[in-house]
Amino acid sequence: MSLRLSTDNAVIVDYDALGGVAAEAAASRPYGENTLTLASPGGIARVELRAEQTCLVKVCWCCELPMLPDRFRRADGNDGQ
Repeated sequence: MSLRLSTDNAVIVDYDALGGVAAEAAASRPYGENTLTLASPGGIARVELRAEQTCLVKVCWCCELPMLPDRFRRADGNDGQ
């Protein structure tokens, strides 16, 4: 999963299905646009964003899939698409 955001101090934490921390990343450029990308071989069940003064620019949950620009997709959809 990938987040593109403008922030001063964002940290994202991904959790697996059992609630354990699967991956973690922190913004490297304060007050600028950052892209934080995380992956876990066991999958990502939940994402936590810890930040102040943050603007989400783009959230990509299934980046490898081609999506039509007007198609809405829930981030928690487990339909394999």
